[in-house]
Parts: sequence; structure tokens; C-alpha cells
Amino acid sequence: MKKNYLLIFIFLGFIVSSFAQSAKNELVDSSRFDKKWLYGGSFQSLWTNFIGNDLAADYFFKPSVGGNLLAEYHPNNKFGFGAGIGFQNRGAGMITLDFDKSLGNADSTHRAHYRLRSIEFPIYAMFKSPIKNSQKVRFSAKLGAIYSWNMRSSFIFHSVEDGFHEIQNVTKDFYKSQFLLNGSLGIDINAGDAAIFQIHLLLQQGTGNIFNNPTIFGSSKAYNRAFGIQLGFFY
Repeated sequence: MKKNYLLIFIFLGFIVSSFAQSAKNELVDSSRFDKKWLYGGSFQSLWTNFIGNDLAADYFFKPSVGGNLLAEYHPNNKFGFGAGIGFQNRGAGMITLDFDKSLGNADSTHRAHYRLRSIEFPIYAMFKSPIKNSQKVRFSAKLGAIYSWNMRSSFIFHSVEDGFHEIQNVTKDFYKSQFLLNGSLGIDINAGDAAIFQIHLLLQQGTGNIFNNPTIFGSSKAYNRAFGIQLGFFY
């Protein structure tokens, strides 16, 4: 499975590289901010969690990473639209009860967590601040939605004593697909008319229950939530 993820990112990397090479060969006669079409990608470093009322367990935010391949269309200097495809880790940490005080047993030291690996399809509208003269930085904001398809879900309990971590496949316990609302705010930097580097703070909120096993999760409903930073590059 890890080899498949590696092949996916290598393939996406080749596509982005081809866009970069074609952009590099262009004779740039105007600002990169004036381009109608931009192609590139993004990297997300997020903190993710399960949010809900009357949850069967206590969950906490855990770090999760991901990336997207993106295309944007900018009809004017105020608005733009984008779409893409990517991979994202999601999930949450879980506080476990310390019934057995001996070494190596379940405790509340933040060892247990759920990891959800998803293929995602983001779409968004982009709002941009006006550019004056040869200004190289602009403010931008994005509002949109993400369709997320859960490929695999795992429950992992880290065994720091011997390194034999407990890993369970719990894919059937979570719904396969969901929608998330996505919003971000940050700056775009025109790097010498060769590329645009983008730094955004983002917030994501799931719109539907992700739990699919009442035996484990009871009648509680949980929603994905994430916040973090997104680094993008466009040619």
C-alpha cells in the first residue's frame, strides 16, 4: 500500500514538473499575477480531530499531512476559481483509560490514534487584493468544499517499550465518503514572475457523520475538523 502512495506522488510530481518546465521556457512579458491560468500544487500540514456531542471516547488533535495537484482560472484581478486532486491523512488521537498501571498497557499518554487516508477533490473560489504597480505580494482568501473518499482507516496503538505497535484495519467502521467545507486566508508572493508561492492558514469542517459502527462508537456522531497551514506553488 505504501508503494502505491509513493507512485501516486511521483506521478503528480512529474505532472507539476512538466508545468514548471513549460512555464520556465515562456518569455514572461507580464506579471505572473496577470495570468489567466495557473497550475501547481500544495502541501498541507494539519491538526485533525473528531468533533461531536456525547462521543463515546475523548479525542484530541493529531498532526496530519497531505498534498494536492491544483489548477486555477483567474478571469480578472479580483476573483479566481480552482480545483484539484490530492491525498490527505486525517483522524484523531484517543485518550485511553489507565485500568492497568503496569508498563506497556493502555493508558492516557496519547499513544492511541485513528488514521484515515483519503483521496480528495477540492474546489474553491478565490478572492484577491488589488495589485498596484510592480507589487510582488497580495492577500488572498479561498472558500470552497472538498469531496473526500476514505481509502483506508486504521487504529494504531504505539508501543514505545518494544516497537511492536498494534495496528488494526477499521475501514469498515467509517463511512467511505464525505464532504468538508474549506476556508483559508494568506498571502501570494510573486517570485520574479517565475512562480507564485502561497502561504495560507486554513480551517476545514466536515458536514456529515463519519462513524459507521454503533457497536464501537455507540449512537454518537462525529465530524472531521482540521486546521493548519497550506503551502502552495503555481506556474
